[in-house]
Parts: sequence; C-alpha cells; structure tokens
Amino acid sequence: MSEYQYYEFLSMDQPLTFRQMEELRQISTRAQITSVSFVNEYNWSDLKADPKKLMKNYFDAHVYFANWGTVFFMLKLPIESIKAEDLEPFAVHDCLEVEKFQKHWLITWSFSDDENFEYSDHILEENWMALLAPIREELLRGDLRSLYLGWLRGIYLEDSEDGETEPMALRGLGQLTSAQQALGNFLGLDDDLVTAAGMGLPPLEKADGDEASLQNWVETLSEKQMRKHIILMVGGQSAKAERMLQQAYRSWLVQSRPKEDALRPRPLTAILNQLEEVKQTRLKKESEIKREKIADEKKKRDTFLEKVAGDFSKVWDSAHKEAKKGYASAYDQACQHLCNLKDAYARQNKSGEFEKKLEFFRKEHCRRRALMERLIRERIISP
Repeated sequence: MSEYQYYEFLSMDQPLTFRQMEELRQISTRAQITSVSFVNEYNWSDLKADPKKLMKNYFDAHVYFANWGTVFFMLKLPIESIKAEDLEPFAVHDCLEVEKFQKHWLITWSFSDDENFEYSDHILEENWMALLAPIREELLRGDLRSLYLGWLRGIYLEDSEDGETEPMALRGLGQLTSAQQALGNFLGLDDDLVTAAGMGLPPLEKADGDEASLQNWVETLSEKQMRKHIILMVGGQSAKAERMLQQAYRSWLVQSRPKEDALRPRPLTAILNQLEEVKQTRLKKESEIKREKIADEKKKRDTFLEKVAGDFSKVWDSAHKEAKKGYASAYDQACQHLCNLKDAYARQNKSGEFEKKLEFFRKEHCRRRALMERLIRERIISP
C-alpha cells in the first residue's frame, strides 16, 4: 500500500499577511496556500517544517492524518482564554498533550492505529478540519468536553493506575456537540465508552447563566477591573478583553453554585463497569433490530411468493422468455424467476411439481452453458 499523508492548517483569529504567505511558500511550492489556510498532500515525501512551529507562528488549528492510521489535531488558544488547572489534569496520557508558550496554549489530540486498516480508510473520507475546527470556539467559551475525550482515548489505550479517577466530572458528556462527536470518531473512540462516560451526568448548563446572574456578577467587579478591560477594548484588544471577562464570569458561576450541586470526579472503575452495561444493552438492542428486520423481510417475501403462486404459468413463461434472449442480464433474470418459483412451490408443498417443470426447462435450454452455470451456482439444479 502506498503512503499518503494529509496536512491542513487554518488561521482563525486573523488572516495571514502577504509576507507570511511568502514564507509558507518557501516550505512547499505545491501546497494550496490562501490568506487563512495551508493544505498539502504527500505520497512519497513529507512536510519540510515542524507543524508545532507553524502553529506557533501562523495558525490556530491543524489536522494531520496518514493512511497507516496516525492522526493529529492541534489547536492554539490565547493563554488568557483558559486556566492551567482546567487544561493540565486531562493531559495525563499520550493521546492529549498540552504545551504552554508565552502567549498561547498548544493542545494536541493524537492517536495511531497502524493495524486497523478499516479505521484508516474511514479517516480518508471526511473533511476533518470543517468538522473539528468548531472545538476551538467551544474551548474559548469554557466547554471542556473535547479535553475529556482526549483523556478518555488515552485511558482506553493504556493500563490505568489503581484508584485512578477522571480529571473532573463534566456536565453534558451524554449530549456531545457535533464537533465533539467528530473528534471521538477522529480518535477512533469506542462509542460504548463515550456513552458510558456520559451516563448519570446532568445536561450542560447554559454557558452564560441568565440575565439576573450576569447583573449580579457585574456588581462584583471593581472599578480597577472594569478600567483594565475598557483599556484593552479601546486599544484594539477587544477579543482578549471578552475572553478574560467570559472566563471570570464562568468562574464566578461555578463558585456561586451550591456545594451539593457540584459534581465529584468518578473512579475509572465505575466508568468501565458502566461500559460493560452499555455494551450489553447495545448488543441486545442490535439483536432485537436484527430479528425485526428478518421478520419484516420474511413477511415481504411471503407476500411476494403468494403473488407468484397466483399465476405460476405467467412466471414460467417469463423465465423461458428471458432464457431465450441469450445474454448475461437476461440469464440473471431467468435464474431469479426460477428461484422465486422454487420457493413459491415449496410454500405450497408442491416441490415435486416444480421439479417436473424444471426438468422441462432444463432440456429446453441445456445448450445455454452460461445459464446452466448460473442455475448450478444458485443450487436450482445439480451439476
């Protein structure tokens, strides 16, 4: 199997300058470069640059995948947009890495599955950047569920330590966004494990609380705090001011919540026990669906065979007519007619009558070798 690698980078906060685009062109003459993106595919070579350096200097999001099953998804976030204590607890396994730079966080989700080729084929079929990029905005708004998925991918691959608990219990794990669901698929996460992790948790609360809560929080801000954010906004850093205010408001909402409403991290063993329950429930449901499908198909087949039995001679005439046409598709149709006739006669306990008419059909068309081979293959006649 030939090698295939795909690199895509996206600038989300601001467009690339002409100079930056020229710098990127020095890396690759073949890449598709726009004011917001860099895309290239490789079949025999590789990207002549460090993706992390490209992220640090140019971009906010990066997707990489290879046809041997290795995937990466990177996001760069402003340092003030999320606290270290909200990030670092999730990065305890190799599948989720958090790096701190002077002005930014760099978060990397990764997974490598070099044996499961079915998974690799699935990876090549999607526009992953379009599916995954919304996760950045979710993180900027304080939604940490994508980080939880990275942790979950890691604990499923590695041996967990005795007494290990989840980094934090998050509301809404049972109702993931479409981008978070795509991330789970990108990382090859087991659907049952994701379902198990979300069991028993309350839904996600409205991120911005309500109008009364917002008013109460504003009353807690000092004149010094408000002056600081006004200066940022007037100075052209309104996005930074907004992120800082949103983070402060979210922290206030959490601290204002009654202690009895706070979620406690669960032992990993509890999640794994729920995983077995989820699997059994799914298998039972799939079995029921399969039985219902078989019963429905049998009902439709029986109805059709009753129609065939209503006019046997008409179907025999059609079988002879198709056989005489002498080409492949007609032979296929003649063979299908005979299969239907065989089953319809059997339902009426008239298989002997079918065999007599089949013998006549066989003698009539015995020189049509391709037709006879089809009938043998379908076990309508013996060799």
